[in-house]
Formats: sequence, structure tokens, C-alpha cells
Amino acid sequence: MHPERLSNGPKSPSFQHKPKAGTYAINVFNTTKDTVTDTLGSLFGGARDVAEQTYQGWEATKEAVEPPEWLKKILRIHEDIGTGGDNGGPNGDKDPKQSKVGAGVAAGATAAGATAAAYGYEKSGENDPREVQEVARDDQMMVLTKKMIEIRSILQQVGQSESLTLPAIVVIGSQSSGKSSVLEAIVGHEFLPKGSNMVTRRPIELTLVNTPESKDEYGEFPDLGLRRITDFTSIQRTLTELNMAVPDTEAISDDPIHLTVYSPNVPDLSLIDLPGYIQVVGHNQPLELKQKITDLCDKYIQPPNVILAISAADVDLANSTALRASRRVDPRGERTIGVITKMDLVDPRRGASILNDKQYPLRLGYVGVVSKAPQSQGLFKMGSMDLLSTIVKQENAFFSSHPFEFGADAGVDVGTMTLRKKLMHTLEQTMSASLASTSDAIKQELEEATYEFKVQYNDRPLSAESYLAESLDAFKHNFKQFSEAFGRPQMQELLKEELDQKVENCIKPYKFDIDMDDREWAHGREHVQTVLKKELKDCESAMSNLEASAGGRKKLKEVMAFVDKARKGDIVVEGDGRSGAGGFSAALLTRGREAVFHRDRADILKMRLLAVKSKQCASLKNKYYCPEVFLDAAASKLAATAVLFLNVELLSEFYYNFPRELDLRLGRHLSDHEIERFAKEDPKIRQHLDVIRRKELLELVLDKMESLKQLESRERERRGSVSKTRGQKERGRWGLF
Repeated sequence: MHPERLSNGPKSPSFQHKPKAGTYAINVFNTTKDTVTDTLGSLFGGARDVAEQTYQGWEATKEAVEPPEWLKKILRIHEDIGTGGDNGGPNGDKDPKQSKVGAGVAAGATAAGATAAAYGYEKSGENDPREVQEVARDDQMMVLTKKMIEIRSILQQVGQSESLTLPAIVVIGSQSSGKSSVLEAIVGHEFLPKGSNMVTRRPIELTLVNTPESKDEYGEFPDLGLRRITDFTSIQRTLTELNMAVPDTEAISDDPIHLTVYSPNVPDLSLIDLPGYIQVVGHNQPLELKQKITDLCDKYIQPPNVILAISAADVDLANSTALRASRRVDPRGERTIGVITKMDLVDPRRGASILNDKQYPLRLGYVGVVSKAPQSQGLFKMGSMDLLSTIVKQENAFFSSHPFEFGADAGVDVGTMTLRKKLMHTLEQTMSASLASTSDAIKQELEEATYEFKVQYNDRPLSAESYLAESLDAFKHNFKQFSEAFGRPQMQELLKEELDQKVENCIKPYKFDIDMDDREWAHGREHVQTVLKKELKDCESAMSNLEASAGGRKKLKEVMAFVDKARKGDIVVEGDGRSGAGGFSAALLTRGREAVFHRDRADILKMRLLAVKSKQCASLKNKYYCPEVFLDAAASKLAATAVLFLNVELLSEFYYNFPRELDLRLGRHLSDHEIERFAKEDPKIRQHLDVIRRKELLELVLDKMESLKQLESRERERRGSVSKTRGQKERGRWGLF
């Protein structure tokens, strides 16, 4: 058995363990460590200059010179000692205060500390150049990932085009695989719905935003307008309500829930949590539920998304529903990360063999976790670093107790911190790979939106605010025209017309002495004739319509004659006549009765008209013999008097106050959302605004992507420079030998 390496390599878990003494070289080193340390320290102090001078000679002979293995081990140990990698605990574990969690809490107020907490860096020496370079490199990568996630969020607002998107990490697994625990360990809070029934019924598109400049942790539901929710139990309750709103008869819905979590302790990630796979359909669930879940998951795990396939260690990988689903869409395992949960429930050797599985190989590998936090009092109220610290300590205690299976030289990835960092690296690389194709798709969409804006709207700018202002101005202009056109004369005419339709309400004026002159009497007499003639014309028009519907004038007269005889009693109609009588149908008899009514009314109107036209009604002295003329003249005087009150007390005040109330209520106190909703009630305006908004968002995304490309280019140059410098130093170091 070879000794374990004491270093923080990329595949090491978040703990260090004491190496096993099993070789003579290590025993010698343990007894002479101080001497070797001092000697090598002086050697390295003077050898660097020599190495630089002998670099050219080394280039010619480096292939033939290979330092012995024992010397490599000593040099690695010396580097660990010199950079603060010394083991501090009695079992080889670091002091908990120096752990990645502790370092993150201690430095949480600073951006560097927050970054360390979010990505799980060990803090070894104060000026360790390797650590500084690693943190700087991942800080830069964090900036790139944050910008790409921001771009992805904007693209979600643009539309549902599959080409206009950047990859996300899609989390799949069966209901008992520990999927929720993994996500909550990554976030550092218990926030997902819990329950015995199927509680995750909708996709949850979760965006994690690292905020190193702030200690605040909160979530937001942008679609619901819920902002800055600091209580994660409220987030959990909201998610539960949104999921349970899907009825049992449907069980799941493809309508996603968008949740954004801001915290200095989370990495920048874009995750999508999906309903868990099931094996058996419940009695109150639709029979097609199993297939519906499969179809929903298949929709999200398509390229270019990264698949996070969650499987439990106590279940054979051959029976893993998540891995079977990922192999359908990713048969070569190029964009799938396997997460093995519940590692503490199986024998360590079996757990290690699962992580090294060759039957279902994944290019991105497997990560083993024990992410379920122990249930203790007050745990649910922990902050993210407290919960994460508890999980990490639990994982460290388990994995460090089995160094042969899970140590640095075992070649396996374990721990939640390792998983967080792997997710961040994978998402950044996958998003970077999609930048070129997404950028081309955005340019194409922008060209189409620009063309549509020019052709349909002639490049005319428009906003919801400007539309509201224009609408108010146009309405006030039309209102002004109305106020000028509808004044006292129009109101008097309107009132008089209403009174003309109710003459019977004007008998009381006979009780009063109403002053009236000959002119008013003559005007009333003329107006009554006009009213009666109009009513007579309406009766004649109604008769013409009845003749047409009854089959002609002759037929209608026959029916009217039958109705007249029935009314006089000359004909006895048996029954109620609903089925017809006298050889006429019920419908025809109804038309006949209507015709008789209009005929009789027309006869009365003609008699009234003859009376008004008579010489007796030409004089005001005979007002009691001509009631219709008198009442019409009285109604005109009443209307004129009412108009004086209405115009002064009501109409003028309305004309004055209405435009001002309009400005006050619509022009000044509407929120942006209310203004936009008002504007989009007009379908044409909605389409115009949508085109403009789409064009502006695409332009914004394109600018951000160009800026992102520049950052990425500078980062590649920096990495190349660092790699070249590191290579020169390594060659110079080995030039000694």
C-alpha cells in the first residue's frame, strides 16, 4: 500500500488525512522532517537562480532525466509544509476553524471571503501563490458565469425559441434518491416542498446569484412580483402552494416556477429541479402520470443542458431511473454528472466502486455525497453557512474515516463542496461552448425584429408611458369637443324628449297657474304635431313589417279579421289558442294581434292629430280644450328651468373637474405594471410594444455577449500566460537534476 499524498489536489475531498506509514522512505522522513525541511529550504533558495541559468541545457536533456519517486514525494511534502498544508488535527484533519466553511464565515464580509465560502476553498497559507492563483482564476470564472446566467435570464424574457437560450443544469432523480437534499445542500437552506404525497408538480427554474458585497440572503419570485423574501420557510411555503395548485387529476404541469436566490454563500448557478420519477401510480393519480413525468424530464434534458443524474448508493446503478433517462439523450455520457447520495448507507468499498463505475461511464464523472443533514432541534432555522457546515462536517467525518477508499489517491470525487465546484466549472464551460451558436441566433432574431419594426411600424418609437400620455391627451381633446358641442340647448332638447315620452306625468301643471304667452303656445302646438306624426309613422312602419312576416297584406288582414271576431265574441276559440285557431298558426295569430294593436293606436293618433290641428287649439284661451298643446308647452318650460340648474350645478362642474381627475388618477398614480397593462389592452399597441421590447432585449443581450466574449478572451490569454510561466518554473526547478 502506497502512502497517501498530503495535498489539496483537484480531486481531493474537503478534508486531509494522516498518511499511512508503510514504506521506509516515509519512516525516514517522519524522523528527519525538520532537517530535510531546512535543507530543502536552503536548496530551493539558491537553486532557483541556478535553474534559470541551466534552463537551456535542461531543454536538451529533460526527456532523459527523471527524478526518483521518493524524491518527488519529499518535494511534494515540502511544498505542502511550505504552503501551510500541514496537518493540524490528531487524525490528520485540519482544525475546524481553518476549514473551508469556517474560512467562509470568518471572511463573509469581504468579496474574497464570500467567494471562498461559495466555492469551498481551503485556506492554507496567507500568501500561498497557488491558492491565490486558484481563487483569482475562479473569481474570474465566477464573473463569466454570473454574466452568462444574467444573459440566460434575459433570453427567457425574449421568448420560447430553443435557439435563444444558454444551458442550465437539469436535476433528475427518483422520488427517493435524495434529490431535494442535494439541492438544499448546494443552496444551504431547506426551501423545497416536503410531504408524503407528490409535492413537486412543476419545474422549478432556480437561479443562484452570488453576492459577495452583501451578507443578506433572500429569494425572489419575479413572475409573482414577490421580492426579497428573507425567510426561507416562506419560500418553502410559497413553492408548496404553487405546486399543490396543480390538481390531482393532472398531477404535474410543465408551467415552470421561477425562483432566484441571492446569497454570498452560493455559487452562480442555473438549476432546474424536475418532478421525481415514480415506479407506481397512486390510486388518486392519473394512470398516465409515470409517462407524463418522463416526457417532462425528457423535454428539459435535451442538449445543451447539463444533466445532474441523482442516484442513491443503496440502489444498483443498473436500476437508476435517472441514469437510464440520461443515456437516452446523452448516450456517450458527455454532459451528465452522476451524483451518488447516501454514501454512508453502503460499505465503503462498494461506495468507491460505484464512483469508479465503468459500466455506466460519464465523462464528467461521479460525485459521492452524504448531503442529508442530521435532524436536530433548531436546524431548520440555521443560516446557509450553519447548514452547510453541518453537512460538510458530517461528510468529512465519514470520508476521512475511510482514506483508502475516498482519499486523495483514490481517484474519486466526494463531498458537497466538490460537487458545488464541479457544477460551477461545468456550467461555465458548457455556457462558453454555446456562446457562438447562441450569439448567431440572437443576431438572426435581432435582424428579424428590426425588419418587423421598420416595415410594420416605420421605426416609430412607442412605450407604455407615451401611449398613456397620448391617450389622455386625445381623450381630453375629444372631451373638450364634447363639452363645446353639448351645452344648454342640447340638454334642454334631451330633457324635453324624455318628457314627451311621458305626457301622462304632467297632469299636475293644471293645478298651478303657469305663465305662458302666445309664442310658447304656438311652439307647443307645432311640437305636438311633430311628435304625433312621428308616432303615427312608427305604427305604419310596424304594420309594414308585420305584413312582410305574415306573408302579405291580404293574409295579415284575414288574421286581423279573425282576431276582431274573436274579441267581439262572434267566434268561440276552444282552448288557449297556443296551438292555433281558425286555421291560423299560433305565430300568425300573434302577428295578427300585434297588427290590430298598431291599427287601433294609429286611429287614435290620427284623431289626436286632427284635434291639435283644429282652429279651437290655435288660441291660448282654449288651453283646457287642448291638453296636449298645453302640457307640451308646460314641459318645455320645465325642461328650460331644469337645464339652468343642471348646467350650473352639475354639467359645468363636471366639465371643469373631469380632466383634472383624469390626470390625477391615471396620469400620476399608476404603477409601471398598471401602465403597461393599460397599454396592452389594445391588441395593436400590445403587438407594437412586444416588438420594441423584443428588439431592445436582443440588443441588450448582444451587447452583453460581446462584452462577455472580450472577458473570455482576456481570461484565455491570462490562463495561457500563467500556464507558460508555470511551465518555465517547473522546467527551471527540474533543471537542478
